[in-house]
Amino acid sequence: MIIDDYLNSIRTFELDELLPDLPPLPSNILEVGAGSGWQAHLLSKAGYKVSAIDIHTNPFAPIHSPVMVYDGVTFPFSDGRFDIVYVSNVLDHVRNVHDFSNQIHRVLKPGGIWILVVPTAAWAFWNLVFYYFKLPISIYSKLKRRRISPTTGKAIPLKGTHTRYLFAPHRLGERGNAFSEILLFTKKRRIEFLKSEGWRVERYRSLPLFYTGVRILGARISLAIRQKMSMLMGSGCDVYILTSEKNSSSLK
Repeated sequence: MIIDDYLNSIRTFELDELLPDLPPLPSNILEVGAGSGWQAHLLSKAGYKVSAIDIHTNPFAPIHSPVMVYDGVTFPFSDGRFDIVYVSNVLDHVRNVHDFSNQIHRVLKPGGIWILVVPTAAWAFWNLVFYYFKLPISIYSKLKRRRISPTTGKAIPLKGTHTRYLFAPHRLGERGNAFSEILLFTKKRRIEFLKSEGWRVERYRSLPLFYTGVRILGARISLAIRQKMSMLMGSGCDVYILTSEKNSSSLK
């Protein structure tokens, strides 16, 4: 299991920026893909009633707040239960996004909101740039860790399955590849998908923080510096505040 203080600092910044957009207390919040329960913990501290779920392959230890394991398909809650569904950096990992979207429509109360946080095209672009910048270090590290054959005394060659990711960066999500994700993560493509799934974009914003999935220096770069970097290099994530057109239609 993973405990990640660096990631927690980014997610704390994320929530601090988003709290003014949340409905007034009391509100019931469902966090989908809650990981270690860090943001669920912060939301609970802020006074919200939080339910948190994640799939059984979640690599994070749920040490900060209880996280219920679910089957990855059906949310284990009744219809119209939540005022808010909160999904941070999870959507791109979902294989069947249509069913996932329908589950959110189902559990939201009429007039409820979906807060969706997703990586940006800038995130995908700089992820590739820093991936190749870091590639020589990765290759050296792989070579250094090669095992020595007990029979020949020579280094055992790296297998293709081990070297493949050195030269072909893997994608973040379930669609496209590491290069096409730059287009898939654009605001235009995100809004097209959301509208096709029956969501109305009430508000949109880019959070003023630069980061990528390639951790060059990582926590050594302060959040204050990352905020300044975002003005030049772009934001690491976008936020969409959404309401359900399906739920509003059912009230007519």
